[in-house]
Amino acid sequence: MQGTQIEFKYQLAMNNIIANLLLSVWKDNEVSVSRDWSHYSRVPRIHRPDYYSYTKTVGCLDYLLEEGYCTQKLGYFDSAGSTLNRRSRIYPTAKLLELYPAVNFFQQQRELLIMKDSKKNIIQFPQTVESKKMGTFLSEFNSFLSSFNTTVSIPSISYVSSATGSIQQVYTSSIPLLKEIENTEHKGTFEVKYYRVFSNSSLEQNGRFYTIIQNIRKELRKEIYMNGEETREADFKALHPKLLYNLEGLNYEGDPYISIEGFERKEVKELFQILLNSKNKTAAHKAGVYNLKRKGEEIRKALARLEQEHSAINKYFCTSVGITLQNYDALLAEDIFRYFYDREIPIIGIHDSFAVPSNCLQELIEVMQSNYKYRFKYEPEITTQ
Repeated sequence: MQGTQIEFKYQLAMNNIIANLLLSVWKDNEVSVSRDWSHYSRVPRIHRPDYYSYTKTVGCLDYLLEEGYCTQKLGYFDSAGSTLNRRSRIYPTAKLLELYPAVNFFQQQRELLIMKDSKKNIIQFPQTVESKKMGTFLSEFNSFLSSFNTTVSIPSISYVSSATGSIQQVYTSSIPLLKEIENTEHKGTFEVKYYRVFSNSSLEQNGRFYTIIQNIRKELRKEIYMNGEETREADFKALHPKLLYNLEGLNYEGDPYISIEGFERKEVKELFQILLNSKNKTAAHKAGVYNLKRKGEEIRKALARLEQEHSAINKYFCTSVGITLQNYDALLAEDIFRYFYDREIPIIGIHDSFAVPSNCLQELIEVMQSNYKYRFKYEPEITTQ
């Protein structure tokens, strides 16, 4: 009996790794995995499934590597105390992907409400009347969403063998192929269940809603179907910068991420987020250099330019205000979720954007506008996809 239980746990560990590898196709990102045995013991028992252990995870990973189902880029640890430590990253190969043209992704069982302290360790969630209401709504909302079949298709995806033998996922029209292995459509069915994460031991820090489907690549969101019905997406444009202006009693018109000399819009957006999430200028500068792979002097000038351009709100820069803004957008999301749940209309939220059946798009826009204006007294700018 004991042997059967151990085998079952190994099977769950293997399923967990394979599911993450397959999901990376939709997310177009790396899967990180720890080869440090102490990592697994640091995860609190209440949040650590039985199969999530060093022996099971690394054992299953080594088997997948040996059999050619994935490739690996080993991580590193700087014993001198540098913050540039990295976990190992793994990537699916064509051999694995060919086995799963259709995949069902299920949300891992976890607590609905998670609280982290200032060091990002998971701690006991406060048991209050408010938290009980949060948990009750999440449970009911998740049950409702689970009744819908939510699918995402990747049209005509190619698996391209690179020089190192790893696999890149690209659209056939995007770049020249190096060596085409397969050309087929992949379909993923996603279980949509939300959980919330609060930070710094406070119900007023973070609190965002998280689910497995919200991490898919932006260009694939238009491929989301619910019970076979097409969805449309609306989002708050430049939510956090404009929200800060509104909190100062000002209405910002235009695009706060407009390109500055030598930087594209997406890079300016990244720098803006760094300013909102960093605790000081030194941390912001380091993050800018690391994330954008730019020279230090280029980043310094770009950050200074943003501070100058947004002098009305630059008092918030490098104060870690971002985590408070995340709490504000979580409150907005809850308002919007409750509205559509009460009317039995399915909805998927991705922090500052929402997807609903296409015939409900105008209703979604109106609900987003009214709830934002109720909380922050200004009209938001909303774009649609």
